[in-house]
Amino acid sequence: MVRERKQYSHEFKAQAVQQAEDSGLSYRETARALGIQPGTLYRWREEIDQQVPPQDSAGAELSPASIHQLQRQVQVLEEECAILKKALAIFSKLGR
Repeated sequence: MVRERKQYSHEFKAQAVQQAEDSGLSYRETARALGIQPGTLYRWREEIDQQVPPQDSAGAELSPASIHQLQRQVQVLEEECAILKKALAIFSKLGR
């Protein structure tokens, strides 16, 4: 006996993902409430994330060069944070 796969509209998928993000419930709980498998909801989220290009705070699309620059800036800031943590550990030991 062959079961037919349910077909969901793009609008339903987008609303389901939005509901999962806004409701405060886990994706698993939201999927159960909608009568779908949690893996399906996660897959829909990935599909929607891939369709929407990254945007800056003003809503303009970011170019690959801008994304690379921001990633580099994040890397530099993470390195600076690690250095400051090490310095804090050293100075806290000296102050004892």
